[in-house]
Amino acid sequence: MGATGPQRVRRPNWLLLAAEGPRALGELALMQVARPLLARAPRGDGHTVLVLPGMGADDRSTVPLRRFLGGLGYDVHGWGLGTNMPSPALGPRLRERVARLRAETSGAVSLVGWSLGGVYARRIARSEPDAVRLVVTLGSPVRDVPGHESHAAPLARAAARSAGRRAPRPWWPAEGGPLPVPSTSVFSRTDGVVPWQSCIDAARAPHETLEVVGSHCGMGHHPAVLLVVADRLAQGPGGWRPMQVPSALRWREELRPLPRLHRQMHWVYSGYVVLSIVAFAAISVTSARELAAGKVVGWFNGRMEFGPRALGNRSILGDPRNPTMQAQMNLKIKFRESFRPFAPAVLRERVHEAEHRLLPKVVAELCAR
Repeated sequence: MGATGPQRVRRPNWLLLAAEGPRALGELALMQVARPLLARAPRGDGHTVLVLPGMGADDRSTVPLRRFLGGLGYDVHGWGLGTNMPSPALGPRLRERVARLRAETSGAVSLVGWSLGGVYARRIARSEPDAVRLVVTLGSPVRDVPGHESHAAPLARAAARSAGRRAPRPWWPAEGGPLPVPSTSVFSRTDGVVPWQSCIDAARAPHETLEVVGSHCGMGHHPAVLLVVADRLAQGPGGWRPMQVPSALRWREELRPLPRLHRQMHWVYSGYVVLSIVAFAAISVTSARELAAGKVVGWFNGRMEFGPRALGNRSILGDPRNPTMQAQMNLKIKFRESFRPFAPAVLRERVHEAEHRLLPKVVAELCAR
């Protein structure tokens, strides 16, 4: 018998991985734009929700998600265990945390896990089904797909070896059968960290898999993901139903290949996000340079109004440290008396830099409050 070399392991495309940062920033900006839509999310019943961060992250990464859920009326908690790195000690500590939350609220706890946090959430649900109401995972591997692994897998194995533990391949163990509680797995075929094939939960109701178009690092604040989480958490105990979404967003076995148009639109979207961030950075640098040179900058953003008393999306920017800025704005832009006041925004620790004859100390102090 001839010897065979090690099997080639496939990970998500390196271009997708390289674009994770810009895409996640773009999705954070998209969250702000989508606030009117997010405001229509179903209200919660006040039950306890525990949010688990991804690998290498801590509770700071889940702040947008937890604030969103808290605004819907849920009793939301971060996991409170520092940075999430694979460790045998995390399992017992998480089970203890869930048990404590359940005892404090006298009710089952819903678990929302991002990436590696979702792996832990499913393990807890499997070992403590009476303490868990439902599980929602965001970009989390729920099954082993031979020949595929996450970009985080080598880091997890290195961390295990440095701690003197065995480093398995794959580094997450295969699960045995469906979860004993309702679950929803959210995935993206443009995930740059975790292979999307491993996020597919093949179990039938009350389990489902939903697809979004987005990055892995932006899952926790992607508007579509937030709406999915809000919809799933709003279900009453024992009242599971599949989420009503367009069929294009629901995973179907016959849709394995990413449609060409879908793939092209994703790259258009990713390019738009990257170009938008680069353009904004360039505009910011140029504006700062002009302000430092004593010039006045007109900043336009979106739709606006016209007229002397218009309150559209535009601002007049000037440096309050410049002694002539007030008169310059009044005489050349506002066309009014030079003594008319302004209310500049000044950092508290830099108030002294803006104190001059046209911005008295009392005005500077009031502006800094």
